[in-house]
Amino acid sequence: MLYPILKVLCRTSIQCYFSNIEFNGKEGVPSGDTPLIFAANHQSAFLDAILLAVFSKEPIYFLARSDVFKGALGKFLRAINMMPIYRMRDGIKKLSLNDAIFEKCSELLKEDKRILIFPEGFQLDVAYLRPLTKGLVRIALNTQTNLDQEIRIIPLGINYFNSYHSGHKLILNYGAPISVPSFLDAYNDHQNKGYRALLNEVSEGIKEQLLIPEETDDYKSKIKVFNRKNEHVDFLTLRSQIAEGTFQTSESKHSWAKLIKYLLYIPNLPAIGVLTYILSKTTDKHFIASMKIAFGALVFPPWLLLCFVVSMICLGAKWAVIILFVQYFSMYLVPKVSRWSRV
Repeated sequence: MLYPILKVLCRTSIQCYFSNIEFNGKEGVPSGDTPLIFAANHQSAFLDAILLAVFSKEPIYFLARSDVFKGALGKFLRAINMMPIYRMRDGIKKLSLNDAIFEKCSELLKEDKRILIFPEGFQLDVAYLRPLTKGLVRIALNTQTNLDQEIRIIPLGINYFNSYHSGHKLILNYGAPISVPSFLDAYNDHQNKGYRALLNEVSEGIKEQLLIPEETDDYKSKIKVFNRKNEHVDFLTLRSQIAEGTFQTSESKHSWAKLIKYLLYIPNLPAIGVLTYILSKTTDKHFIASMKIAFGALVFPPWLLLCFVVSMICLGAKWAVIILFVQYFSMYLVPKVSRWSRV
C-alpha cells in the first residue's frame, strides 16, 4: 500500500521539480507480466531510482547502497521495494551478503517482476558512462539458465541538465530491449565469456541513450551543453550538435531571479526553513536532489494541509482557500523563476 501512495506523491514532486521531461523509447518497454532488468547510468543517488519507479505502470524493485539501510530509514526503504547491495568500501567480509540479494533478484525475475540495477556500482556526478560491474549480467544469465521465459534488459539513459537545482530539463531515454537468452551459448561455453559479451552489449546500449556516452579529452567542453539555451533541443539533435561542436553556449545569469525566488519563499517560509536545515546536514551532495524531491512529496503536502486547517479555523473557508492557492502557486513558480539565476 505504501508503494503506490509514494509513487503518486513523488511523481507530482518530480514533475514540479523539472521544467520539462523528454521521454524517448518508452513505448518500446514491454508491458504486463514479463521479467525485466533496467540498467541505468547513476548520477544522483535515490533520484535515479525514483524517476523510473514513478513513470512505470508496474512496480519496480531496486538495488541501493547498503550503508543507508539503517534503523527506521532501512525499514522504510525495504517497504518501497529497495534492497541493499554491498560494495568493497563496505568491507570485504560483507560482499558475501550479496549472494542472498542476487538470489532474491532471481526469484523476483522468476515471478515476472522488474528490477533496476545501476551497473556502474556507485553514483558519480559525470554525464558519461563509467565501466560496468558484472553483478547485473551475473543475475541475468544465472537466472535465465533456470527460466523458460525470456529475460530482457532495458538500457536506460538519464540525462540531467542540472539535478541539484529545480527548474531544469531532464531527458529520460529507454533503449531497445536486450534478449538475455541470445547470450546463453557464450555463457554455456564459458561463464565469463557470456558475462563479458552481455556486459559489453549493456554498456553500448546505455551509451546510446546518453548525450555524452564516453569520457574524452574534450569532455569539459562538452558538458557546457547542459545550459538553458539547449533545453529546447531534442535528444537526437542535441547529441549531433555535441559531436559536431555546434551546440549553443551558456546564457548569462540574471540577479533579479534570485531576489524573486526568495520573495516566493515567504508564504512557505517555515517549511523552507526545515528543508534548508536538512540540506545543511547533508554531507553527500549526491543526495541533495533526492532530499528535495522527498520534501516535495512527504513534507510539503502535510504542511499545506496544516496551514489550510488552521486558516479555516481562524479565518474561514474563503481565506483558507486563498492562502492555500498562494502557498501552492508560489512554490510552483520557484523552479520557473530560479532557473534564470543559473546558466
